Amino acid sequence: MNKKITFTEALLTAVGMVIGSGIFFRASRILDYTNANIGLAVLGWLVLGLTLVFAGIGFSVLASRTTREGGIVGYMEDTLGKTAGFLTGWFTTFIYIPLLMGILAIVAAGFIYNLIGNDAPTAMQVQVLALVLLLACWGWNYLSTRFSAMFSSAATIIKLLPIVIVGLIGITRLRTGDIVSDLGHFNMGLFTAPLLSMAFAFDGWTSVATLSRDMENPQKDIAKVLALNAVIVTAAYVLYFTGMSMLFDNPQTIIDLGNAHVGQAAREIMGEFGAKAIYFCVIVSVLGTLNGNLMAAFRYPHALAVNNDLPNSAFFAQESKYGTTGNASLITGIAALAWFVLYTVQAFAAEGANGARYMFDGIAFDDIPIMAMSLIIILLLVQVMKFGQKEGYGTFKSIIAPIIGIIGQAFVIVSFILNNSQWWLYTLVCVAILVVGYLINKSIKDKEITA
Repeated sequence: MNKKITFTEALLTAVGMVIGSGIFFRASRILDYTNANIGLAVLGWLVLGLTLVFAGIGFSVLASRTTREGGIVGYMEDTLGKTAGFLTGWFTTFIYIPLLMGILAIVAAGFIYNLIGNDAPTAMQVQVLALVLLLACWGWNYLSTRFSAMFSSAATIIKLLPIVIVGLIGITRLRTGDIVSDLGHFNMGLFTAPLLSMAFAFDGWTSVATLSRDMENPQKDIAKVLALNAVIVTAAYVLYFTGMSMLFDNPQTIIDLGNAHVGQAAREIMGEFGAKAIYFCVIVSVLGTLNGNLMAAFRYPHALAVNNDLPNSAFFAQESKYGTTGNASLITGIAALAWFVLYTVQAFAAEGANGARYMFDGIAFDDIPIMAMSLIIILLLVQVMKFGQKEGYGTFKSIIAPIIGIIGQAFVIVSFILNNSQWWLYTLVCVAILVVGYLINKSIKDKEITA
């Protein structure tokens, strides 16, 4: 019998699940969205983090009332039925995780070039190295679940180092007057603009609720874990973002440097060696996030196959000789490569555009999964409001917390629409892939009925 984890162990695991790489490569984009207004950006981190505290409390209701596994997939099936659960699993398998895997591999490749002193690698250099990283990470997940788990654990510790070092040293140079002045120029459009990018950095918080089945006292502790996790992660992000911003006299410099701002911030406090050390930690962090996504990605198609929700489910449900979900992982690999091709086409087209419009111009593929996940979160929080009070969870957990959580996710969707002129195209892509999944699943179930 597996030993149940304590409250402290669950909280530390939760923090490791959420703190990831987005804080490093989204910081310059966030400042760009706010027109270099640091005060508005910090306020955005605080507000979004606060709404996630309440959304987490709402999710604790879902976690405490179901024995189903699979996180949001299980919650959707439990509250909205098997079709909703299947479509969520299909979305996660073919859109959500594969899209994130592609951007994480590309970002890791860019940071590796920064580490070796090349701050302006060509699209060819970045995409080739990113492909190697993607395939390597897929390979070791295929060969050994244990190695993947060990790597993720090590990455969790290492990823905290640049956040703490840059944040604490930078915060000693805090220019309170600048932040107060920035807030005095409040603009709702600039405030909401970066929330989608911030939501990317919080990605993974919905999976924290899956820890409830392994906790000693989930009924009592899961709400605390979800709420405290959001508080701790928000504090870490605000510390890093504010501290990093204070290391530069002009926030526009961060925007101009892009991802290279990470190394420059480290140089400001520790010199060239320090910059390389921070780059190394950030690379491990990004690869750790990629690895964690792959670990989850292998399980979603396997779960669909076990439920006979895929063509040739018997084949995809088989484990490899290494004890991993080997056949199902082929789906993950192919889906990730398909999206990676689009990232590559976009990268080469952008490099040769010279200011002209090009294929996929203005489309940030990695925004698609975050926006769609916000819709799923809203659907689930609405369900909490429907049954929470009837089942005795109280007004705060069933009404107040979900409403505040829904407001936060609504702001994320508004941010998506405001910053993506082709948002309707994103929506059509998601809907089309879900329709294909629904038709495939319906065909399979119809055959089961007539068999």
